[in-house]
Amino acid sequence: MMGKAADTKLTHIAQDGLHLYRYDMAAGARISMEKVFHEEIAIIGFERCAWHSSQNGRYYFETPDCLVIRDAGQIFSLESAYISPSGAVCRELRFTPEYLDALCAQLELPQPTLDYSNPLLAFEPLTRLFMRTHSLMESNDCALAKSSYLATFFYALLNIKLPPQIAQQGQTNPKKLNFAIEYLRAYFSDAITLPALAAHIGMNPFVLIRQFKKHLGITPHEYLQIYRVIQARKLIAQGHKLSEVAPLCGFADQSHLTRSFRKKMGVTPGRYYSL
Repeated sequence: MMGKAADTKLTHIAQDGLHLYRYDMAAGARISMEKVFHEEIAIIGFERCAWHSSQNGRYYFETPDCLVIRDAGQIFSLESAYISPSGAVCRELRFTPEYLDALCAQLELPQPTLDYSNPLLAFEPLTRLFMRTHSLMESNDCALAKSSYLATFFYALLNIKLPPQIAQQGQTNPKKLNFAIEYLRAYFSDAITLPALAAHIGMNPFVLIRQFKKHLGITPHEYLQIYRVIQARKLIAQGHKLSEVAPLCGFADQSHLTRSFRKKMGVTPGRYYSL
């Protein structure tokens, strides 16, 4: 989104056709872009800043409660209107139209014909979901959490633009849910993704999340994290070091294991076994 500037730090991560950008802007930064465009579809959210923009002869005021969505090749101009004294953050997702088509097929949604004439989407819950999803995608959290949040965000976004297609889809199927649980338990140490889990049991990814939460009270990702902590607890009790336990139980590293353990058990592994 931004041009090159000494007071702007850029972080870029590419994951399976999806490009994540984060721009950290210093207090007092002045940023201006004149008649530029993205080569991919861009979804943009930001915190502690506001922007004046223009495209197609119209002017917009972009605020943190909105998402900005621009089509590939859309020409626009941009200027910072406000950046907080504590600095600001801008987050972007960029992807090709082909990526969006493939995602819609995966989520069993119709091929999108989105309206890009107005770049602002003023729906604060979706904006918060976008910021959380983007933050999670750049973390070392587990693959199932990342893919679940990503699918949930895109499903919500597309259903704002498209008539709901699967609101009533999928009767409860206990057998498939049991297959999902068995899969999570069998491969808990692997980097399980939502598409892989859904494909294994033959269910739409978003329907899987909804039915899993309806009948177990938690999402597949939450179930997986609980099971991983349980297995880690067993190995730690047997005398294994945390650095050994983390990869055996699907955690990115020892720090990830400690955070997850504390979240589920209320204390760190070391404190737990000293009680």
